[in-house]
Amino acid sequence: MPSTFEILLDKPIYYKNDTIPENTNLLKVPHFAYHIDIETINHCEKKESYITFYTDISEFIDFEGTIYDVTFTCLTNDGRNLSADTTLQIKQ
Repeated sequence: MPSTFEILLDKPIYYKNDTIPENTNLLKVPHFAYHIDIETINHCEKKESYITFYTDISEFIDFEGTIYDVTFTCLTNDGRNLSADTTLQIKQ
């Protein structure tokens, strides 16, 4: 359910002269979310969602560091909370 998706970073990022603090759901930041597309595809009884970050987003973001811990969470249709963590290395 895309409305329950969250993407959180462990460090702040700077977007068009605004600071987005760490652990802010990036999908709820209007100007940031403008550069992201979420597509959900139904396959019989299951759904798959794909999150696309447009390449032009890097023109507007100034990263504090080069390595971020990223957390993605969402709720499933049956109310379960899914969470995944990964490390993201930013190359500028």
